[in-house]
Amino acid sequence: MDRVKLREVAELYSSAELLSLGDTLQLLLGHSVKEDTLQGLLEIGATEVIELSFEEMLALGLTKAQSYRLKAAISFTRKFQEGAFVPNMQIRSPEDAAKVAIQYLKGKKQEHFVSMYLDTKNRVKHFETIFIGSLNASIVHPRELFARAVKMSCAAVIVFHNHPSQVLTPSPEDIDVTLRLQAAGEILGIDLLDHLIVNDIAYLSLKEKGIF
Repeated sequence: MDRVKLREVAELYSSAELLSLGDTLQLLLGHSVKEDTLQGLLEIGATEVIELSFEEMLALGLTKAQSYRLKAAISFTRKFQEGAFVPNMQIRSPEDAAKVAIQYLKGKKQEHFVSMYLDTKNRVKHFETIFIGSLNASIVHPRELFARAVKMSCAAVIVFHNHPSQVLTPSPEDIDVTLRLQAAGEILGIDLLDHLIVNDIAYLSLKEKGIF
């Protein structure tokens, strides 16, 4: 679609929702984006594009300005998801939390450790990514996780992380982190309601498994 038509569609619908991925990228990156670069991004696919590093974007042929623009769009999307994805949703079961976790982490190629902050009625006040990378008890520290909970006067938290391997079996590190967070929560009077491990389609609840 040429630039004029792209603008017409965006203006008509006040969004880019009806545009293809290629047209959306062109609208975001500008008409000057190279055709072979755009094709390369399309071949990678949306899920992989959001995981590209700045250097990988440059290697594909994007200019620095285009790479910054794409990175900013990805960052904005993630911040929106973290801050306002499920405001006031009430969590009544591990399945309720898992639906959010699976949708949020689906397709990610690295482990993301996320905390969901709840009020006294188990309504979601906020959630955010605490750590990205292989889970390790020395890295996921209770201080960072509960500092936000205390500041927001939260009554409880649920943590979740993904296994990109799609295997849901908890590792020793998963269990260690859970027990440390539970102990810290008890001291602070903030309940750790559950720790979920998710893949792209399913979940495992460490609470339901009797881990803690």
